Amino acid sequence: MPVMLRVMIIDDEPTIRKGIISSIDWSQYEIEIVGEASNGKEALEIVPGLGPQIIITDIRMPMMDGLELTHELKKLLPETKIVILSGYDDFSYAKQALRLGVCEYLLKPVGAEELITLLLKLKNDIQVETAKKIQAETTQTLLNENLLLLQSEFIQTMMKGALNDSDLILQKAAQLNIDFTGPFYQVVIVDIDDYLLQTEGLPEKEQAAIKQMVLNAAQKVLCSKGTGLFFSEFDYLIGLIHGTKSEMDATMEVYRAIQTEIKQNLKLTVTIGVGRSYGNLKEIPCSYQEAAICLRKKIFTGKGKIIIFEPEWLQPTTRPLIYPTTDEKELLNQLKLMESQQVTTIIEKIFTNLSATLASPEALRNICVKFIIIVMNSLEELGVDFEKHLGKNFEPYKEIDKYETIEDIKEWFNNLMQSFIKIIKETKNEKYKGIVKVAIQFIQEQYSEDINLTDISNTVFVTPNYLSRVFKEQTGESLINWLNRFRTEKAKTLLHDLEIKVYEIAEKVGYNDYKYFSHIFKKYTGMTPKEYRDLNIK
Repeated sequence: MPVMLRVMIIDDEPTIRKGIISSIDWSQYEIEIVGEASNGKEALEIVPGLGPQIIITDIRMPMMDGLELTHELKKLLPETKIVILSGYDDFSYAKQALRLGVCEYLLKPVGAEELITLLLKLKNDIQVETAKKIQAETTQTLLNENLLLLQSEFIQTMMKGALNDSDLILQKAAQLNIDFTGPFYQVVIVDIDDYLLQTEGLPEKEQAAIKQMVLNAAQKVLCSKGTGLFFSEFDYLIGLIHGTKSEMDATMEVYRAIQTEIKQNLKLTVTIGVGRSYGNLKEIPCSYQEAAICLRKKIFTGKGKIIIFEPEWLQPTTRPLIYPTTDEKELLNQLKLMESQQVTTIIEKIFTNLSATLASPEALRNICVKFIIIVMNSLEELGVDFEKHLGKNFEPYKEIDKYETIEDIKEWFNNLMQSFIKIIKETKNEKYKGIVKVAIQFIQEQYSEDINLTDISNTVFVTPNYLSRVFKEQTGESLINWLNRFRTEKAKTLLHDLEIKVYEIAEKVGYNDYKYFSHIFKKYTGMTPKEYRDLNIK
């Protein structure tokens, strides 16, 4: 469908207006008469809603004549082309009209052919001007984008310490229209909280749009409250702030305002790492490194914070990070027993110890991934099919990167372990069939009672010998061995509770004879119940 040229007719004589409108088939010239008016005042009231590209107006009209109207229209619609119609060949009128920016001054009566020729010429002029305007805007956009790119590349180069000459830095900054008035400089890094989770599954264009909106919000606040500029680097925003001593002392207000602006308008939170302020351009890389160190503390401080660099962070403060083999074994045992609450308790203990080390984010994540891989390998030996339940693309080292604080990682880790318990249950339900499945369920419910092979076989209405044979075929171990091992694992859990005496624990897991309980416990753990308790409460 062709784009129609919008034209408006203004004349105090209805016959002239109607004649111009009805005497020509405007549509064949891709021209549309969008409105008419009888004087300048009436025209001004309706022009904004019509948006005409060309206005044909009489010069002499009541209330407001054509020249007054032209004067007002040039303020209201500066790009609209105006054609004056006059019944007087008055040079002074024509001179005024041309001075006001009128395109053409025509004498009445105007023939249809003359008017069509003029309008088609103006239509062509408008098309040419529009094309030039679009080209100019496109060119300017490209120039702005290239300038931003050059500015970003220059500042990144400077922050990496590749430029050591202050005069050269100032010269290059001036060429790129970057204000480096100083005399103090500070680098901040803005990190969008949960960025990977927020943008998961979004097209790259939408991800880029989110970063751009955050960048615009940060720059808007900075322009109103401080001096400097922001640019994007990977998933972060880097800010270079500069100013006087008093201005730099007030930057915390700026950073809080940036957080507020982004939270209110974009519904996102950001963490900001703040390097120290320096009085030398050559020390900007130091401030940049400090801001980066601040963000690495986010894993412990949490999200939505402003983290200010502390000089002692330059000294090694982490304790040796030793892989908790004992916790791994205990976690694996409780997973096999499908004890959800005990699994959560062990995970709390693991992460409390990890937090105390103040280890690097990479080291913490590596420990967690190692845990997961060992657990998955051990459970796969029991017949658990993780590919079936988690999919082929489950990669713990990629999943864990989505979580930015130790609390988030702990929650994700615990949720994953709880899902493993569900998978184990489903696997066992699929693996053990018929009487074996019923027998196991009976043991899990009645292990605290003094039950034996005969009691269990009576439950499934078969002989003890037949149950023993079928049980061994499906589970790979004897029923009595399975029962004793299950009771031992339950006892290990109870031994962590110092309020319960050891002989009471024996009774709680189905052994009336404490000596026999101790013998069985040592058989499966290599130590007596008391030795196990002493070892695990230190």
